[in-house]
Amino acid sequence: MFPFKDGIAALVIRDGNEHNTIQYAPDGVNFKIAAISEFLPTAAGPYIPDAFTNTKNGQGITWGISHLTNVTTWENNHSILLKFDCDLSQKLDDPEMKRAHNYFKPEFYYKMGLSKKQKERIEKENNSLE
Repeated sequence: MFPFKDGIAALVIRDGNEHNTIQYAPDGVNFKIAAISEFLPTAAGPYIPDAFTNTKNGQGITWGISHLTNVTTWENNHSILLKFDCDLSQKLDDPEMKRAHNYFKPEFYYKMGLSKKQKERIEKENNSLE
């Protein structure tokens, strides 16, 4: 969450019905979806210049840090901190950062295939239909 204009904005990143949204509440309580985003940072730690300043006109954010883990086995897993840049600010207007509907090559989706256990279960189910 961060001060934005006369209220508070929030990044709702992974879970819940409204995941992958940016929400805004003028009163700081009743949040409504302001935008849907495809690439929100995982475990975001935004840099908020006017946090804790009692501002009445929050300027928003333009960058922060994010936490990722490499996707390997649990034994070889390690954390990665990286910087993210964004345009959630009154001072910046970068339409390229607000681009939506990113398209990926088929290989991107093929990498998300079924596990061996899932493939075996499906094959067993299909064979039982014969």
